[in-house]
Amino acid sequence: SFLKANKNCITNLCISYNSKNKFELPILLDHLRDTLRNLRIFESRRLQNEVLDVISRSKCHIESLRLNCLMKVDSDKILEFLRNQEESLKVLNLTQLLHGSCFNYQNKVQGNDIENIFRQISKMKHLQVN
Repeated sequence: SFLKANKNCITNLCISYNSKNKFELPILLDHLRDTLRNLRIFESRRLQNEVLDVISRSKCHIESLRLNCLMKVDSDKILEFLRNQEESLKVLNLTQLLHGSCFNYQNKVQGNDIENIFRQISKMKHLQVN
């Protein structure tokens, strides 16, 4: 209720995402789509792909996303998220994601996943180098 009432002033949001409140995130993103810029989500390891799906399907365009622990994310989910946020995303940290033992490769040839992700990243003109 608080977030709905204050939707025009919230630019940063830190939220937990679990099976009890998972239906709230799409609603929140819809209400905050015009102002939300920085999103941090604490999620369980088994829900990371789901979180990326929800954000990708939303009309919310964020500048930064920080998930608690990106460890077992499907490469196609990452790619879809990057495509969806291509015009807005400014901050991206793939350190944990690209670590070989953490990345959930979907292609038979592992290099294709990483190549496709970096190809998409190269199209993102607003990303800032830190």
